[in-house]
Amino acid sequence: MFDTGWMVKTGLGVTDPTSETKQEALRRLRRELEPGSLAVDNVVAVPDAFAPLFPLPGLQRGRLVGVTGNGGWSVGYALAGAAAGTSGWVAMIEVGNAGFSAAQELGVPLERLLVLQSIPVSKWASVVAALVEVVDVVVVNPRRPINVRDARRLRARIQEQQALLISVDGGRHWPDKLDVELEAKVNQWTGLGCGYGFLQHREFEIIATGRRSLSGRQRKVCVKRGNGRFVAATGKSDYRDAVVGPSFSLVN
Repeated sequence: MFDTGWMVKTGLGVTDPTSETKQEALRRLRRELEPGSLAVDNVVAVPDAFAPLFPLPGLQRGRLVGVTGNGGWSVGYALAGAAAGTSGWVAMIEVGNAGFSAAQELGVPLERLLVLQSIPVSKWASVVAALVEVVDVVVVNPRRPINVRDARRLRARIQEQQALLISVDGGRHWPDKLDVELEAKVNQWTGLGCGYGFLQHREFEIIATGRRSLSGRQRKVCVKRGNGRFVAATGKSDYRDAVVGPSFSLVN
């Protein structure tokens, strides 16, 4: 049985296309039907330029996010910094020499940062599980495949603690797809001339996939030298939005 009049009836009431467009109704229903989506405490902030990649105005707590590409570290740091906000704590596990000055420029609070390196393989999952109980954001760079049992336990613990895990390996070492996967490509640098000038900003293209993102959505953003603030990239005028700083640390 098919109804071409397109009327949706749920426990929340009836949606009539005469009063709102189909797109508006679907967005409203998604917000209303998403568990916990109306609770502010259940959503962590993301940089404004990233917001169109997600169905909600931020990332839901208890999610696993994978970032990859030659701009992956920068995007991962920006997500971690925004999620930590002014009081949250961040932990980084086996990130190596990942450029902590760049992380700070992108919003990661170094005064509220824990860094753990060289964790034994047998203890890796236990360490991550322990950290999600005491910090808000955990950034990991797995060096080896994570077995199915550990991955499921970690996912359950992260959801239980309402933490956020960011995996800068793009999720390739995880047995299952992560909730959100972002591929970040650096399209171009600007500021250099023929034998003169200095790097001013980078333009990124970010592609989102995963069941907790607007899958397939693309977004061009740029980050200004010495500022670390991502802004939407729609033209060269956007690059003048941020203040030029004295230095810029390369992450990727």
